[in-house]
Amino acid sequence: EPDPHTARDVLLTEGFVREPIKSSAVDWTGTYSHDDCEVMIWAKPGIDISATMPDGVWIAECKGEPTKSGIASGADLTALYTCLGQLMRRGGEDGLNPKRLFIAVPKGDRLAATYCELAANCLVRRVGIEIALVDEDGRVDVICP
Repeated sequence: EPDPHTARDVLLTEGFVREPIKSSAVDWTGTYSHDDCEVMIWAKPGIDISATMPDGVWIAECKGEPTKSGIASGADLTALYTCLGQLMRRGGEDGLNPKRLFIAVPKGDRLAATYCELAANCLVRRVGIEIALVDEDGRVDVICP
């Protein structure tokens, strides 16, 4: 699973200010604001990140580095496909109508070739899902459809 503290730490380092969610005791949930951008991170099933950007809403479903047992069983690949399904299922809920959709995964993961294949898939391209590869320092490379 991804460490949500990393997202919090990256946003705070970049100058975002956190407004906690009153109903949550989790120290990384909340709305992070900076200039004309707003990112909301919460701890509930569904879309992991929803960000209001100057050009519209961006949403992301995130998956973390797989465990050794996950690699051995193939559960990491299943998690990637689950991520795609969650994005498709939840991405249009609550009137979001997102401008950009992302699957965020660790950079350098053993599934890197699979990410490239997924980004090149004609149906994924038609929907406009982008693959965001995130390194250990929070830097992001995007594979566009």
